Amino acid sequence: MAVTIKDIAKLADVSTSTVSRCLNDNPRISQTTRDRVKKLAAELGFVPNNSAKSLSTHKTGLVGLVYQESLDEDGSHSYVNALFLNLRRELERLQLDTIQVEAINLHTKESNAIRLIREHKVDGFLFLHAQITEADINCLNCYQIPAVQVHFHPQFTDLRALDFFITDNVYGGYLAGKHLFGKGCKKPLQVGCAPNIGTEFNDRTKGFNMAMKEYGLEADPALHFLIPSDVYSAYHFVQQHFDLVCRCDSIFAQADVVAVGLIQALQSKGIRVPKDIKVVGFDDSYYSRILPPFITTIHQPREEITRKASKRIFDLIKTGSDGRHIQEEIKPYLIEREST
Repeated sequence: MAVTIKDIAKLADVSTSTVSRCLNDNPRISQTTRDRVKKLAAELGFVPNNSAKSLSTHKTGLVGLVYQESLDEDGSHSYVNALFLNLRRELERLQLDTIQVEAINLHTKESNAIRLIREHKVDGFLFLHAQITEADINCLNCYQIPAVQVHFHPQFTDLRALDFFITDNVYGGYLAGKHLFGKGCKKPLQVGCAPNIGTEFNDRTKGFNMAMKEYGLEADPALHFLIPSDVYSAYHFVQQHFDLVCRCDSIFAQADVVAVGLIQALQSKGIRVPKDIKVVGFDDSYYSRILPPFITTIHQPREEITRKASKRIFDLIKTGSDGRHIQEEIKPYLIEREST
């Protein structure tokens, strides 16, 4: 079996990217480390992958936008769809074109990112999904292809292995709670979304509960629900749990699309928003402005995220990595409208 960069990295106790840089005499790696890694590679009979090496010098002008299958659907991902469009426009401004693919090939069940790397089709990636694996990371490192994570926390690998720009969802949940409790609310209902991709909804709950504690309130697990992220499910949630909802004075809907369904159901039952129940959503998607009362919501900073992520992948493609990662959780802010 042929020796790989991963084998050398394991024996040298360094990362695969460090091995690759050593074998290419990258001056950012110390001479001592370069000599040690190259000596070990020679002893193991390592044969470089010339196609991978050529990929690092040949530029296509293309960036892979890799997204999750569920982002094709409506619902809580309306924000991510808007983020996706913003990224494409920012990359066009930087004169980079895009290839859009789902994370997993529906036919082969394999990583589309790895396929694009091996076929020499892209110079870098922006990941808008949570399905990044160690195999993806190893392939990126082996071929020295830069990548930036946007919005999602990966489920199968350490986020710290990548550059990233994501929303501080804990802070967003905290802002939602602080707003409601500052208006005198004391018995909130929390409605999150299922399936929970990554950690975003858990983080929003964590922040909201932090605000509760700050105001001397205790979170009640019986008043925390997860429902599908669509208007229909939210509307019928109120129909099915009307007595419980009426015991609450406020609702934190962790996606605007859920807030719309909840408000429409409340109004159909004669419950006035915000006089009887106050509602805060999350995302500041078009759902928050689709029907009155227009929804108080947490604005995710997609403008800043897309600008920074696009600029970062542009810089990595043009000048290469200096071995450090830029990793930012960007704070959202609250927009007050008619629902509170």
